[in-house]
Amino acid sequence: MELRVSLDQDLEQILAVHAAAFGGRKGEEIANLVNDLLVDVTALPLLSLVATVKNNIVGHIIFSKAKISPDQAVSSVILAPLAVHSDFQAEELAAN
Repeated sequence: MELRVSLDQDLEQILAVHAAAFGGRKGEEIANLVNDLLVDVTALPLLSLVATVKNNIVGHIIFSKAKISPDQAVSSVILAPLAVHSDFQAEELAAN
């Protein structure tokens, strides 16, 4: 397994991982959230990491900026969403 920063060309595989990890309608909702976060300038700075096995993306996580309260200047980062493809959830990848 390798961990690396995601690339623009990874988007389709990233969305597929989230859809597979959560399944059904929930998977579609999470994939849409991920897609929105990746282009949301208010979420910057953003760190998007992928886990790959044999050059296939099997995991993904986003670290993004967030406001705790719109009236206070509190700096925070959210670690979410996190997805591991359903085919790899029982593997070491999910434990690492």
